[in-house]
Parts: sequence; structure tokens; C-alpha cells
Amino acid sequence: MYKSRILVVDDEPGLRDMLVFDLTDRGHEVVAIDDPRLALDRLRRESFDLVICDVMMPGLSGMDLLKSIKAVSPGTSVVMVTGSPTKEAAAESVKLGACDYIAKPYELDPFYGVIQKALERSSPPGS
Repeated sequence: MYKSRILVVDDEPGLRDMLVFDLTDRGHEVVAIDDPRLALDRLRRESFDLVICDVMMPGLSGMDLLKSIKAVSPGTSVVMVTGSPTKEAAAESVKLGACDYIAKPYELDPFYGVIQKALERSSPPGS
């Protein structure tokens, strides 16, 4: 049995794979998607405890995806990650409902602490 369901949405394959490996190794069920529109479709069909979402992606920005996640599944926690952090984007993501806003590159152990805190705040549909 898994600890939680986590959706990773990032267009960088190396970061996606690293998170899938690490989070699966820590006992979580992880789904990784590179296209934010496909991620939103998946969120409409399935529940996740946490979404880890890149801010800058082609087709649909991470901020737009965050808004849609909160509309579709308000209890799902979201952690935003970015390679180009700004104070304005951090404030906007928190205002839109993200639990945290993390700059890339990040070290896995401290980042896992952020993930744990976000999972504690999660209340997916049906819970």
C-alpha cells in the first residue's frame, strides 16, 4: 500500500525521473507527466494527494495549471518548482493556493520535508 499519490508535472525529463525514483523509493505512488494539459485531464479523472508542478512549461503555464487544479480538486496540495524564481511569482503561487514555491535545483532530502508538509495539508475528494 502506498503512503500517498503524487502527480509530478514537469517538462524536464531528468527532474521528473529523479522525483519518480526518489518518491517511489520512499513508498509513494507517483505519476509523472510532461504536458500540463494532460496532467489536468488526469486530475479530472483521478485523485492525487499532491501535485508537484513546474512553473514554466510549454502550452499551459504552471500558474494556469495551479488555478485549474484548485478549481478541479481544491483539497489537493500543490508545490510549485521553478528554475527562475521571483518574489512576485512566489507570492502569486501562494495566493493561488500553492503550499510552497521552491527554486530549482533542489536537494532531495530538504525538498522531501516540503513534500511531507504539503501532504499533511492535503484533503483530496472523498476524505
